[in-house]
Amino acid sequence: MTPYHFALRSQRWVDFTRRLKHEAKYRCQKCGVSFRTTPWDIDVHHIENDYARHPCDWPSDNFRVLCHYCHGEEHGLFPLPDEQEWLFPEFAEAANDPLFKKPKRA
Repeated sequence: MTPYHFALRSQRWVDFTRRLKHEAKYRCQKCGVSFRTTPWDIDVHHIENDYARHPCDWPSDNFRVLCHYCHGEEHGLFPLPDEQEWLFPEFAEAANDPLFKKPKRA
């Protein structure tokens, strides 16, 4: 595991992401769905990566608070609604898992 990956498991990172999620009101900044009652279902996505620095040292505007589905879309794991093919076919089986379904907008 790299120092970067250790940093993502640090208490400093946990506290930092908790603050970002709170500031976003536990709402996905892409689809707008609220995860206030299930904050573990929302992620903090790095827009740009600089592996030489601790992620908490990056500016806050380098992060987006995203639900699992939108975070997966950012990484190309899910098809867009108009696509027939999955970029990563091994994820096709997970399509029936509720965590992999695109949430409905509130």
